[in-house]
Formats: sequence, C-alpha cells, structure tokens
Amino acid sequence: MKKTLCFALALVFSVSLTACGQSNTSIDLANSPAEIQEIPTYDLIDRDAYYRDGKECMGYRIEIGDSATEDDMRAVFNDFISSSSYSYHLYTIWFYGLASDISDVGGYTVGMLEQTSPDQDPVFTPPSYDRDTIETMRALASAEHDIDNL
Repeated sequence: MKKTLCFALALVFSVSLTACGQSNTSIDLANSPAEIQEIPTYDLIDRDAYYRDGKECMGYRIEIGDSATEDDMRAVFNDFISSSSYSYHLYTIWFYGLASDISDVGGYTVGMLEQTSPDQDPVFTPPSYDRDTIETMRALASAEHDIDNL
C-alpha cells in the first residue's frame, strides 16, 4: 500500500513539474522566491551583431507595447536570451512600443536592457523621449506616410 501511495504521489509530482515547465512564466528570485511573473507578449523586429572586448555580441529590437514595465522587459530579456540557440558574449535588447518606432521615432521607445559584463544582470535605460514626444513623432510620421501615399 505504501509503495502504491508513493508511486501515485511521485506521478502527480512529475506531472505537476512537467506542466509548470511548459507555462509562460518566470520566477524572479531577486524580488521574491515565491513570486511568479507572466512573460508579456513580444515580437522580434530585427537584430544586429556588435563587438565588445573583441568578442561578438548581439543586439535585438523587440516590440513589446507601450505599457510594458521594467519588470516586463526583464522577464522578456530572460525568456528571449535563455531560448536562444546561440551564445554571444553580451546581449542588448532595445524595446519598442511599435515596430514602426524604429523609423518613425529613431530610437527605442520603451526601454533598453544591456549587459555590460557576462556575469551581471543587464542595466536598464529608459527611453530618451517622454511619452508625449513619442506620440507627436508617431503622428508626424503617420502624416508624412499619408502624404507619400497620395
């Protein structure tokens, strides 16, 4: 009876771990060991290689939406980098509210996470422009696109 009970509990535990491993969550151990954070939806726009310390690094441009927080960006950074099949010396991710912000605004519009050394957490840098300026630049770009399409 004890063997059957142990086997049943082991099976339930195994299934639970498998289900947890397939979820879209990350555990942020820096804030709270028990805190589980959902990984927001994001899309890769493009990427660029760069070199630091004579080693190849990779920068990614990701669309995440205007309402993303620094915690959201960190969750995406960890998810994206851990799922990469390549290993680079350092990583940088520039986050954009909209993919068109690359050309319309000219810089990241939500934030940037940049590794400065392989053994450290990435450093967060907020966008150079405030939300009103970004919206104005988007509107101007949209009007310019409308004129070009006449």
